[in-house]
Parts: sequence; structure tokens; C-alpha cells
Amino acid sequence: MGRKNKYSKELKLSIVKRYLEGEGSTI
Repeated sequence: MGRKNKYSKELKLSIVKRYLEGEGSTI
């Protein structure tokens, strides 16, 4: 379970990073 939680956490971070990068280029 801990491993799965860590994976989802990293996945979330990558998505947030991608989203922020996309927003940054717009602003």
C-alpha cells in the first residue's frame, strides 16, 4: 500500500508540474 501511495504522490506531482508549466507559458 505504501508503495502505491508513493506512486500516486509522484504522479500527482508530475501532473501539477505540467499544469503549472502550461499556465506559466500562458501568463
